[in-house]
Amino acid sequence: MLDRSALIDRVVVVLDPRKAYPEAAAADQALARRDWPACRAVLDAADGAARTTLIQILGERPRIEPFLREVLAADPSDSAAAAVLAVHLTRVAWRIRSTYQASLVTHRQFEGFRRRLVQADQVLQAAISYAPGDPAVWTARLPVARGLELGALESARRYAGLAAVDPHHLPGQLHRLVQLCPKWGGDWSQVDAFVNEAVRDLPDGAPNHALLAEAYIERAVGSVGDGHADTTLDLQRAMYRAAERSIFHPEFCRTPGWVRAASSFALAFSLTGDRAQAGRAWAVLGRYASAQPWTYLGDPRLAIRRTGIGRTWRTR
Repeated sequence: MLDRSALIDRVVVVLDPRKAYPEAAAADQALARRDWPACRAVLDAADGAARTTLIQILGERPRIEPFLREVLAADPSDSAAAAVLAVHLTRVAWRIRSTYQASLVTHRQFEGFRRRLVQADQVLQAAISYAPGDPAVWTARLPVARGLELGALESARRYAGLAAVDPHHLPGQLHRLVQLCPKWGGDWSQVDAFVNEAVRDLPDGAPNHALLAEAYIERAVGSVGDGHADTTLDLQRAMYRAAERSIFHPEFCRTPGWVRAASSFALAFSLTGDRAQAGRAWAVLGRYASAQPWTYLGDPRLAIRRTGIGRTWRTR
């Protein structure tokens, strides 16, 4: 009989979402060869949160700004192109700024960071005027508002715009959860209220249950010693129940975005020290994982290797 630990050592955990989602690979290949109609066909075939997830993945492709601006010049109403471009500009902005503390970021970096975010916001403002019902556009506006520090009221206004279109849009809910955390001017009571409302009446199998895992991760990495132990214990119990109704449920759907949901539970259970539950989450993931939320522990590759059942796995 083969030793299970030896098998784990040979597993390669894939962080590239294009490997996990065939739709993402198809859309990304079309974008790489500058075939926008083919790329749009993939996006148009996806619904809701899956479409937004694909758009977020496409935004990671380098050097696509000139091409997408050409697409928008030809058709300003193309909200999919606008959303991909805005996501791309936002990612470029954060790379310019870096993940260092503000005191270590240069004035030039801050200027570049803000310039790119302003450009993204302008693209999205135009897109909203053409397609006010596109949840991907509303979702892309949330991290831009956070980066530009437009304040709690503007962030809430933008999320309300998204919720009016799709009240259970998970990519946008993830951004909203982060905005409500103390590190961005909110507090844990706001986080609790938002998450409790977001998961209320969700059907079995919904990936949105992972919001409870995300909230637990935020608490675990951001509230050490702040006196919220009892609340965190309640959240942990709710998170366990949520996992049974989502990633461990027979109706859990593996549409684009499912890897992030399962990764959130895998990390959250690892942070509780529950290797058994973390192992169950990794069994759902198989060979896939998402970089987020593992980035909270630094390099996601190193974090996966040292955390929970994935600590001896190789990544690529």
